[in-house]
Amino acid sequence: MTKPCIMAVSGVSGTGKTTLITNLEHIFPHCRVITYTTRHKRPQEQDSDYHFTTPDEIQALPDALWIKENYGNLYAVTRSSFLQPIAACGVALLPTITSHHKTLRTHLTDVHHIGIHLLSPARAELETRMRSRGDEPATIAERLDHIEKIDTKARNNPLLHCLEPDSEGATLKKVLAILEAETGIRA
Repeated sequence: MTKPCIMAVSGVSGTGKTTLITNLEHIFPHCRVITYTTRHKRPQEQDSDYHFTTPDEIQALPDALWIKENYGNLYAVTRSSFLQPIAACGVALLPTITSHHKTLRTHLTDVHHIGIHLLSPARAELETRMRSRGDEPATIAERLDHIEKIDTKARNNPLLHCLEPDSEGATLKKVLAILEAETGIRA
């Protein structure tokens, strides 16, 4: 039997993490790890994208692996949130931020880890993507200021597969090839 796998996908805001996870979900249904957040739900988001909650509710999670602040909002992942995806298909798909790759490896040692980092497209493209989904101008400016630092950190992490910006289909194909090469799991 193949060892269960967590595929964590990071990248700055607007690089396509959610799009990639959604495309992977068409191949591996019910394998998305639903994380908790205190940020407001964007107009195009569904309740299946996040557990939208309050700071008090996040702090009360009994099996949180971590609770972290990112751009003024809390995010949390629970140990139990990985169980259903792994039971469904052996793979848990998690959109995350770059610093959480190490945290995952520290807290979940009984699974294979694949770290994918989507490198940023041109700054203007990111800004357009963030505006189109309704992000506030101040939030966009703050996030754009961190692009280079985040991508450099990812490039310097030997445990991450850093993927250059590409079409949805090409990125999906690259990720599926990495998954098969590392685990034997085929689409």
